[in-house]
Amino acid sequence: AAYTPAAIAAAATGPVAAATRPASVGTEGSVSGGNQRSMPTIHEINATLSERAENIDLSGLTVAEQEEVVKRRGFRRGFILMLLLIAILITPYFFVDEITENFPQTQEYMDRYVIIVDDGRIWLNEQVQIVRVMVEDLIERVSAPDDTSTGADPVVNPAAVTDTPDPEN
Repeated sequence: AAYTPAAIAAAATGPVAAATRPASVGTEGSVSGGNQRSMPTIHEINATLSERAENIDLSGLTVAEQEEVVKRRGFRRGFILMLLLIAILITPYFFVDEITENFPQTQEYMDRYVIIVDDGRIWLNEQVQIVRVMVEDLIERVSAPDDTSTGADPVVNPAAVTDTPDPEN
């Protein structure tokens, strides 16, 4: 078996390459006229993927696999819905000047909205800083050299020692 680029591409693309190969392609992968094509075009890939998406056959899957497919669809829809909701809620914050200019009666409500969003941004920034410090501490502890590897006795923190009964008494 020859490991030519065309053979490797045909093995990697499998049925996609066979289904998209022009009629002028020979059995060895050579195209008449000297134009050797080993990979499908983007249009052929998109057509194959959209065909697969439209013709999803769940009959060959187990019940657990079918439930997993439904869960993934649900997650995707929920994630996109949350991104859309966030975009809808943040858009007035960016266009507060235009909104209050065109609708002066909304000035009081938009001022409150801006204060709420600003407070949320401050809270979120504080949470991110807390997590950043925690991650930095964790990285520092993981990358710190181990004192026991040098052969020295480990340092005992006296505050951590509790009064425990001596088992020999």
